[in-house]
Amino acid sequence: MNLFVQFSVSLLILYLGYYILVIRNVKHYDSRRIPKEVEFMINVYKLKIDKINYRILLHLIALTNSFIISLTTICVRAVDNMLLKLVFGFFLLIFLIISCYSLIGYYFKKKGLTKSV
Repeated sequence: MNLFVQFSVSLLILYLGYYILVIRNVKHYDSRRIPKEVEFMINVYKLKIDKINYRILLHLIALTNSFIISLTTICVRAVDNMLLKLVFGFFLLIFLIISCYSLIGYYFKKKGLTKSV
């Protein structure tokens, strides 16, 4: 139960921080001031940014980033050796980033919000 509480608290704090720093000030899509995560999603998954609600995309990315960081920190705390923590955390972080962003890209592809190549 303690790990779940720590995970939930860290998820909430990270999400609120991302909301305050990034999402709150954004009113609409501006190609000059987009976060790198959104730029990555547009380039890799060929998102039609004019068809997607930009604020919802930002919220989804913020929630995903918060989940990735929270889960990584909780899992790394279970390892005792510092070198193993570093290696395990690195590989877990890469795996979670690839899998979570792939799921988001698949979701938008399924909804028909990607450019057909």
